[in-house]
Amino acid sequence: MDYLSHLSTMEETHMNEKTEKKIQEKLEERKVSPAVQELINKLESVTSSEEKIRTCLDFMKATLSAKTPRFKDYWDAKRACLPLFKESMPPSIRAELWENYIGLSTEAKHLKSLLDEQSQFAMEQIELAVQAAESDLDNMEHLIAQSPEIYFPQASFWLKDKKEFYVTLQRELNLLNALAARVTSLRKEVLKTEMRIRFKNKLFERISKTGDRIFPRRKELIQQVSSAFLKDVMEFGEKAFTQQSLSQQSGFELRDEIKILQQFAKELTVDTHTFTKTRLELSRLWEVLKEKEKERRKEWAEKSEVHQKNVKLIMEKIKPFAERCQQETFTPEEASKQASDILNFMKTIELGREEVRYLKEEISKARAPIFERVAQAQEAREKEIKEGQLQRQEKIDQFKHKVKEVIDQVAENTYEELSLAKDHLQQELHLLSLTHAEKELLEHEIKTLRDLINDKREKAMLSLTPEQKKSLDHLYQVVEEWKTQKNEIRNQLKVYRKALAGSGFDFEKAMRYREFIDNEEKRLEKINATISEIEAQIEKLEET
Repeated sequence: MDYLSHLSTMEETHMNEKTEKKIQEKLEERKVSPAVQELINKLESVTSSEEKIRTCLDFMKATLSAKTPRFKDYWDAKRACLPLFKESMPPSIRAELWENYIGLSTEAKHLKSLLDEQSQFAMEQIELAVQAAESDLDNMEHLIAQSPEIYFPQASFWLKDKKEFYVTLQRELNLLNALAARVTSLRKEVLKTEMRIRFKNKLFERISKTGDRIFPRRKELIQQVSSAFLKDVMEFGEKAFTQQSLSQQSGFELRDEIKILQQFAKELTVDTHTFTKTRLELSRLWEVLKEKEKERRKEWAEKSEVHQKNVKLIMEKIKPFAERCQQETFTPEEASKQASDILNFMKTIELGREEVRYLKEEISKARAPIFERVAQAQEAREKEIKEGQLQRQEKIDQFKHKVKEVIDQVAENTYEELSLAKDHLQQELHLLSLTHAEKELLEHEIKTLRDLINDKREKAMLSLTPEQKKSLDHLYQVVEEWKTQKNEIRNQLKVYRKALAGSGFDFEKAMRYREFIDNEEKRLEKINATISEIEAQIEKLEET
């Protein structure tokens, strides 16, 4: 019995070795992953068939439970597991293990079906994305025309004539960069998506053709932009940083231009060599400016020392000048002359802009007492003039009041009394100190009184008796008086017309003179009619 048992064990061991040998041969034909190789090594160390199958089933379950199922490892483990069921083991255990094996196989098929559907969907989406990229390539000109302009430094004095070149190329480059990024992203998406190899190869071929339309043109444009920008930067360093240019141009302008070029380099799509070389060149130019700035500061420090000595020299002249300005006897003319002498002396020595401003302020402070005295005198004169104007206006108002009183008494007083009052007013007017315009206005008031007196006289003539009207002497006297007034009006009209025609009056004054002329013309017309009427009466009396 022991012999039979031993023989059975030997046969089982032989069968196990034979099975493992077949599994090893099959797996060696395929390239397996390190995980599967580790499984094989583990199976070799296990003697029990049940344990070997359970080890394979656990490994198969682990491959399916991973975040991304490892189907290749699963199939390799399944191939290694299936022959193990032929080995000797209790039927109940074999049935249990076989049921687990079938369950894992069903789960794997179901999972593979789901992943195939996902892969199909992903593949369709990738195909749509590739079609969109191809469509964009077919409509490149339209898309370039619609794309916004790139940043271009308008403040750059070195690149101001290159805008069209850079903007045109970079707009196309921006579009190609976007398409290139999409193609690269699609390639990565295909790599990580689970699908059949032939589908992957098909997509890779299509993506590669799309890339062939993008990358060569993109490379060509990058070379053009890179070579042009590198040339511009190098020429900027050669021409703008000569000794003559550095002496003529402001360091601030050159620093701003360097910053602009550095910023523009980030906006452009240039190759690594160009970007590095331009950055190094611009950094070198920046260091040149820093050294130049140090030299200028040293020169400024030396000049500042000279300027301060000259400031002290000028201040020695300003101090006694300020003391003289405090004296009441020092006239503004003398102060102006001495200040001019100091300013002229300042022009003969070396001074900075700030020093000149400071010294001028000190001279102004020194002259402040003179300015105060002049201002006070001017204020006193203006006050005196204002008081004189108030007094003159008061006299004018009083005179107007007197004229108004006489006008109000025209109806009550006699012609002789009114004429006497008018003569007194005219005499008083001649004694007043008035401007020409004021005198004309007051004369106009007296003429209004004269017209009222004349109207009163005319009414008095109408009330004369026939015997008085027939008196030739009386009529001759009246005619002479009217002619005298006529001549006065004519002379006044000449004065008004000459003034209106010979000077550039403003609108208001011209209208006032026009009103004076119209009034005098009406009076002249009325006097002429009166004289004609009296002369007709005289003619009738002489005929009789």
